[in-house]
Amino acid sequence: MHWKKGLTDNLAFRKFKLLKHTETDVIYLTQSELQILFEADLSAESRLAKVRDLFLFALGCITGLRHSDFSTIRPENIESDQLVLRTIKMGDWLRLDLNQYSRTILQPYSNGLPKLS
Repeated sequence: MHWKKGLTDNLAFRKFKLLKHTETDVIYLTQSELQILFEADLSAESRLAKVRDLFLFALGCITGLRHSDFSTIRPENIESDQLVLRTIKMGDWLRLDLNQYSRTILQPYSNGLPKLS
């Protein structure tokens, strides 16, 4: 809690009340659905292939990185079959072992992961 550490003097947030209970639907892809997506032939649609690769690699499917972190990945972040980077939000150093999926996805992007608008 940043306010307890004296990092802010704006205490207006204390007026808000926490919700007691919120129900949500948990939606996720199964391992077999991820595999189908991974193996999909999108060679005729290079933009879709890039979107798929970013989705699988970064958005929780393989690494679980935040957008701010995976969007900064460069080739120099790969060290001895690990992804090494400092997280944007917390500033912590992170080392993730690259598995067969992440290595395969990174292979065609020698200049880092693609950027999409």
